[in-house]
Amino acid sequence: MCVKTYDPLISTELIMELSEPNHKMSRRRVLLPSRQQPSGSRPHESFVEFPEFRPQAGQWVTVRTLEEIFASLDQDGTLEGLPFMPEMVSLCGKRLRVKRVANKTCVNGASIFIGRLDDCVVLQTPVRCDGSAHQGCEMGCQFFWKTQWLLPEEAGTSGSGNEYSDSKSDVQSQTSMQWLEEKSLAVPADDGAPRYRCQATELVQIAQPISPFKFKQYVDDHRRDNVSISAIGSFLFSLVIKKLTRKSDSLAGPHEKRTPSGRIGLVIGERVRVKSLAEIRKTLDVNGCNRGLWFDPQEMGQFCGLELVVSRVVTKMIDEKTNKLRIVSQPTVVLSETECSGVFRRFCSRGMLHFWREIWLERVD
Repeated sequence: MCVKTYDPLISTELIMELSEPNHKMSRRRVLLPSRQQPSGSRPHESFVEFPEFRPQAGQWVTVRTLEEIFASLDQDGTLEGLPFMPEMVSLCGKRLRVKRVANKTCVNGASIFIGRLDDCVVLQTPVRCDGSAHQGCEMGCQFFWKTQWLLPEEAGTSGSGNEYSDSKSDVQSQTSMQWLEEKSLAVPADDGAPRYRCQATELVQIAQPISPFKFKQYVDDHRRDNVSISAIGSFLFSLVIKKLTRKSDSLAGPHEKRTPSGRIGLVIGERVRVKSLAEIRKTLDVNGCNRGLWFDPQEMGQFCGLELVVSRVVTKMIDEKTNKLRIVSQPTVVLSETECSGVFRRFCSRGMLHFWREIWLERVD
């Protein structure tokens, strides 16, 4: 079954053939659940003083403890709709740098758009979601962090990150983790198949669609996310040209329907060379896809001819439209953890990994 989840103008690539199996401080009053043992029912609510701030890219922060973050979550395990996932717990208490201010993200659910996020950042860390609480999903998504889950570091403060340690009992920590894992499950599908909740599946509810011609977003990109004025100018120029010429971002191939498949049995650690654009084009349909997977000529084309290392073999992932775990039927890998820069996608902060069909690659002898 082909699931196409890409709009060439505003979104990023995720088209898979799937089969079933300033440190600016302020204080506001936020409605938070009281600190008590988690349970399936909603904890009773209380008002607490909750600090917030507006971090910038490059700023150092410390992730709050699990106890503190847990106290911010509602009965669904979310803060303002964004889930805190069990896979994020290992970063609690860590000192990390802000990689991106997540003003915007691509949304690849039932609707496909670029949406605005509030009070979210992406942190600089090699740790991505490992799918351990989502039946081994191999999408490898970056985490979005609400700024309320972070503590700012005062200018000049030094020190190294500490491993997470809970001041309460291990029993309560385990209970909190169990509760979070329960919140990773959604209502089963009509056919009884399990369905999952994660940050990716909830973006369609959280992110607010924003027009590419709302220019305040680019001011925020420059001021808080260190996007250069020249990069913004180049993007807007290309956007206008695409609108006027109706030029597609896709690398259209010769195939009207079914495209060729290739399997060379790659494993993690193998070195490969990315084929040329001309060679890859021969494997694509008129929409620029191979068996449902879109090849992004702007983001991925820059790697053509380069040698990279297989860092992941992708066999299953959660479908953001249905919340079901799907099996990737065509051989697909990730190379050297290359990710979408967002430069051609309105400076989207999601940083999704590039997925490569094996037919686009060749082994290096």
